[in-house]
Amino acid sequence: MIVLFDNVVEDLKTYVRKNLGKESLEAKELFAKFSTDIIASFAFGVDANSFKSESAEFRSMERIVAPAGQLFAAGFEPVSFTMAFTLYELCLQPDISNKVQQEIKKAILNHRKTTYEALKDMKYLEIILYESLRKYPTVPFIDRICIEDYKLPNSNFMIEKDTLVYIPVFGLHYDSKYFPNPKKFDSKRFSDENKNRFHEYAFIPFGKGPRSCIGARFGFLTNKFGLAHILSEIVKSTKTPVPMEYGTKGFLISSKRRLPIGFKEL
Repeated sequence: MIVLFDNVVEDLKTYVRKNLGKESLEAKELFAKFSTDIIASFAFGVDANSFKSESAEFRSMERIVAPAGQLFAAGFEPVSFTMAFTLYELCLQPDISNKVQQEIKKAILNHRKTTYEALKDMKYLEIILYESLRKYPTVPFIDRICIEDYKLPNSNFMIEKDTLVYIPVFGLHYDSKYFPNPKKFDSKRFSDENKNRFHEYAFIPFGKGPRSCIGARFGFLTNKFGLAHILSEIVKSTKTPVPMEYGTKGFLISSKRRLPIGFKEL
């Protein structure tokens, strides 16, 4: 599995290096290429060549049909958006970025390369990813169907069987009852000392329970692996828009404006 990751990550790093002379790269498009190649490789067993060919046709609607298309879409956008938003925050907070980079370098040095074991040692990067998923959850809400009549505790309100219930992911993640100062990107929020201070169902970027996202572990590992490679060899310069404005034309949470990010080698 890691071998397949390695191949795509090398294409990602090569693409970034070839474009170092440009003032910036668009983060969403950059990581869309990455997630396209990852999922094409794992789910379809083919090389989509997103980094090598600007006219690669793998993502065209004519080439993708259900249920394979659903699998592709479910993994493609969450991965690309999460990586872009995480890098966006690291661009704005160089102290956090430097700490993450030092951890990544140490883990790679100890294991001689970016192995699965090395990724497990990158605890701070994991904390940063969790905070990114809290502040920028891919989906704004989750829908479920009530399977039996249910009376809300301490009220007379009854949810009848077969009622469609919407769970506001974005609302929960920004509720100051669970996450103080929710608009702040807090690198300590999911540390071992703090992660048990809020209800486990207040943080649901992948849903929760038996019907949570089946690709949660794969998506998280993909994000962690890609960012570990980028941050281990390439430094970002701050060319990012502030404040963040969200788009209103799609179901998934995305930025309204482009996310230009400048790169330079370490």
